[in-house]
Formats: sequence, C-alpha cells, structure tokens
Amino acid sequence: MLCNGTLSFRGGNTRVSKPIHPALAMPWCPSTVAAVEQWPDGAIVADVDGRLVWCNPAAHALLGGVRLGAIIADYSCMHRLFTLDERPFPADDLPLARAVLHEETCHDVALKVRRADGRWTVLTVAAQPLHGTHAEPLGGIVLFRAA
Repeated sequence: MLCNGTLSFRGGNTRVSKPIHPALAMPWCPSTVAAVEQWPDGAIVADVDGRLVWCNPAAHALLGGVRLGAIIADYSCMHRLFTLDERPFPADDLPLARAVLHEETCHDVALKVRRADGRWTVLTVAAQPLHGTHAEPLGGIVLFRAA
C-alpha cells in the first residue's frame, strides 16, 4: 500500500513500512518495488532535479556503491563512469541525465565503470523519464547490466 510517500506491505507476519520517493510512489505498487529490489539488473531513480533518490542492491553491486543524493554534475566522477575508450563520461550525456534533463528515452548505451579495486566492467544502460499522474515530470530511472 502506498500512502503519503510511504510504502507499506506485509511479508509473512511482518509489516514493512519505508519512505519512498514520489518518483517511485506514483506508478509502482509494493510488489513491483519488491521485485525491482530483487532484480539482477541495476536500477537507480533520480528526482526531477536529477538528485539520486533510490537504487536497488544490484546497482550497488554493479557500480561498487551508489551515492544517493548525488546530482547530475557528479554522476560520472562519483560513480567512476567512463566511455568505452576510458575517457570520463560527460555527466550531461549519461542516459539518466538525458532522461531527467531532456525527457529522453535511451536504449543500449554502453559505458565502463571502474570499480574501487581497479577492475573495469562494461555496462549496457537504458533510461527513461518518469511522470506523475498528470504527466508532470518526476525524474528518471536508469536500468543497467554487465554487458
């Protein structure tokens, strides 16, 4: 159940309540959020200002950590995102930034992430804008997996 920006659901005999960002609250039911938290693909949501507000565990694992609260200008440097030829990926060109700033949908964008241990991982990325019930922009979501 979604109420006042809080997600509540029962897991067995336990009732779980946690705050959720409006970008997630609008079109998603509790079972959808629970499913996304279990996905093997990384998922990150940004608000209408581009601030990272939510991610699933796979996003943490694939990126080596996600800095919630990061803004668009910091996406590349904070998450060590690079082009395939290992140059810093311009933050404004990242799929999530394009979804938030220009309401673009992006598919099959390839980029590299350099993990803290020095390993490189190639990711395949897709992103799209999120809208409220009255078509107002709420932010964007990015999904990614190891290529």
